[in-house]
Amino acid sequence: DALGGEQLDRLVARLLDVLAHPELASRDASAGVEARRLEATAFIDDALVQERIMTAPRSHLLGHSVSDVVRHASACVPVPERNEVRVVVTSGALGTFRVEFVTRDRVGLLAREAALLGQLGYDIGRASVVTWGDGVALADFVIRPGDPDLAAPDAADLSARLRVALRYPPATAPMPDVTIDFDDHAVPWCTQVKVQALDRRGLLAAVAAAFATSGVTVHSARIETHGALAAATFDVTANDGTKVPDAVRLKVRRALESGSAPVRLAARRAARPLPPRCRAPESGAAGAALGGVG
Repeated sequence: DALGGEQLDRLVARLLDVLAHPELASRDASAGVEARRLEATAFIDDALVQERIMTAPRSHLLGHSVSDVVRHASACVPVPERNEVRVVVTSGALGTFRVEFVTRDRVGLLAREAALLGQLGYDIGRASVVTWGDGVALADFVIRPGDPDLAAPDAADLSARLRVALRYPPATAPMPDVTIDFDDHAVPWCTQVKVQALDRRGLLAAVAAAFATSGVTVHSARIETHGALAAATFDVTANDGTKVPDAVRLKVRRALESGSAPVRLAARRAARPLPPRCRAPESGAAGAALGGVG
């Protein structure tokens, strides 16, 4: 079937964006990504894990160590069942814990994961999120107890609690002081969103819920905290796979200013169109930062 005029215009605009970013599509850039893939797959024999690595987004491959890439890919094999939530909890340095969630991607997932950790008394120090084109989503959180006497979270308990939380829409308190900037030029196939704010419990959940309730899909994210400040970069699209329009950006800002009230959200995101190359192995979703997914 012939492409409609609007679809053709979108494809042309994306092609022009790619051509305007030679650093993301150049031979050297592609060689660097391919070298990371080969380095990671050399450590494992499982063909399904190797395939997961080969199809991981470029931002994930370049933004993590080889050991992290291998661990994340291994955690996603086999593909989780529709309502399955896998959780792995390990101890880290300086009293921190690492919590990794693997499940099927859906609207508001990151918001619920971050909110759950906050409700249990943990602060998010660092986080990264990655999604694959087959609907698998992994979130990797480094958390610290808000109370020194708080023990490591129980993986089975987190899994059960998240399965319950996924039945209900996310709702968060207002965060009017959050600085949020949208950039359509940093990455050809997505809108890149940079967020800065004073670090506090519930911040990531609030940002992710604002995205979810406003019709924004998070494809990758990475969060860092620096003292009292939190900074993050998200690669996002509108739910139809296009770059985020002004009207939706306004909804996100208003949701942060007034809080995200519970609204009925789609349970799954599998049927929503994916932006070309946003998750493809050769894509270049330039890195991201902050704390949460949704």
